[in-house]
Amino acid sequence: MRNRLPAVILLVLGGLLIATSGRGCEIPWPIPSPIVAEKHPDAWLVFIEESSAREIDLAILLQNKKWTDSLAARKINYRVYDQDQPEASSYKPLLKDLPQLFFVTPDGRVRKQTKSPSTARQADELIAEVLGK
Repeated sequence: MRNRLPAVILLVLGGLLIATSGRGCEIPWPIPSPIVAEKHPDAWLVFIEESSAREIDLAILLQNKKWTDSLAARKINYRVYDQDQPEASSYKPLLKDLPQLFFVTPDGRVRKQTKSPSTARQADELIAEVLGK
């Protein structure tokens, strides 16, 4: 029995060492950089609507000179299309509720699609999120 005691102690300690080895708890090195949402400062804002039934919120937003001037000052391009215009045809398969706002990069990739914002503040929050401006 005396000869087995060191072997049993070694087995128990080895088992504890394996059980508490920290697998999955290791800190990777080098430490990875945090995930940062990619910004697209050159994206255009494309509003798609049914112009014969323009929603009042979109009408107010588009007639807000202070907001549209701020777009020009930030070098943000935008377009407003009726869903039946040829320019809107590529967006038709993506349309959900109208009016919709698309953020589109110059190469034609849609980076974000959402219901059109109701206020300039909401629009600016979306612009900051996608364009970083």
